[in-house]
Amino acid sequence: MSAPAPKRSGRMIGRVLLGCLALLLARGPLAEASIESVLPRRWSGPALAPQPEISELQQAVAAFSRGDEDGCLTYLRAARERHPHLPPARLMLARMFLGSGQTVRGRAELERVAATEASAPEIHLTFGELALREGRWSDAEVHLLRAGSLTLPEVWPAAQRDHFATVRLDGLAEVAKQRGQWERAGQILGQALARSSNDALLHYRMARVHFERQDLGACRRQLESAVAADPSLAPVETLLGQFHARAAQPEQAERLLGSAARAHPENAQAQLAYSSWLLNAGRSEAAWETAQAALQADPASRDARFWCGMVQRLLGQPDEAEPFFQAVVDQSPEDREAVLHLAIVLAEQNSPAKEQRALELARSVVQQDPTHREALATLGWCSFQLGRLDDAERLLRTAMWDGKGSAAAAYYLAQVFAARGAHDQARPLLEAVSQAPRNFPYRRAARDQLADSARSEGP
Repeated sequence: MSAPAPKRSGRMIGRVLLGCLALLLARGPLAEASIESVLPRRWSGPALAPQPEISELQQAVAAFSRGDEDGCLTYLRAARERHPHLPPARLMLARMFLGSGQTVRGRAELERVAATEASAPEIHLTFGELALREGRWSDAEVHLLRAGSLTLPEVWPAAQRDHFATVRLDGLAEVAKQRGQWERAGQILGQALARSSNDALLHYRMARVHFERQDLGACRRQLESAVAADPSLAPVETLLGQFHARAAQPEQAERLLGSAARAHPENAQAQLAYSSWLLNAGRSEAAWETAQAALQADPASRDARFWCGMVQRLLGQPDEAEPFFQAVVDQSPEDREAVLHLAIVLAEQNSPAKEQRALELARSVVQQDPTHREALATLGWCSFQLGRLDDAERLLRTAMWDGKGSAAAAYYLAQVFAARGAHDQARPLLEAVSQAPRNFPYRRAARDQLADSARSEGP
């Protein structure tokens, strides 16, 4: 039994637009929609993803959702017995853990199945996905090459084989891109497109290669092919404007993004992209108006609701941001990015009841994945707001244990140090935060805090 390759482009490229154009901060809730974090979310080929026509898989998902792991595994085994083209049962379970944000459990299951079924190519593809998600490019390359060297099961239908190869090649192209090897990335993507010529995301990624190689004509043609393959994408001008924004070419970005938003008022993605650009240009009111236009264009859009909340948060209005993030969480309770933002804006409203709820929300994400840096940082911030300084410091130090924590975590920890009177420890953190991008929500507060400290110390 085969299934068509899932449509994987529109939502992903839409999320890319927000992440690429926001440019707000690295490794924090505000930047979780970056290209790098979006990349693994589209890896869901027929060899790996649950297929809705298989009832046992639907039952497995239901069992997993209610915490019945044994029942889930029983259904997965039954599904594979009836449909041998599916991955090993424990591999599907591992991917469920990974997909729900439970990275520790997912990795443990993945290692467990690798010990007994190392010849299953999907295992190495999943290891490659995980390595890409974590920025381990060499590890990703090793696993993706290994996946390509293994014999594919004879029971796989042709569509499944082609999609598996396409996803693997796409991952190798991402490795090349991260290394700045644009020519090699283009070669690999060309192989992938030979197999999947109607894959919108592959055309989009090939357009990026041509842009980096300064072939704007070929770049535009690839973007046109992407939009033709998936009409739900943003207009070509928006996608091209995104590339110019990433390349720090503001005049071209403004012209393309603005003209696309004006020409396509019905396209929420075009409005979101331009709103993000306006916000980074310091045009806050225009950014908010354009964000509202995006929501008007698509009232059910998760991204439009989320971005409206983000704009309000960046404008220092946590109470105005709350209903937007709450709407996203109501729509998708598993959306960790929205849950963490909701926790932050609740914690910053000086309401004991909301602060307690914020703590519970952040804790729920940490319980799913104890290694999630931003969840740890958010839980630390919520603890600080409740006056639990010891818990806050412990959590924030954990989030920054190797010096790679986000600017938000640095700001939160600085507040803990300041509350303890340890201003010498707070100062270097605040100085780092003060150099964050202009629209980082705590940048001005950090600068004001440094100025107040300097005045209190005197000449």
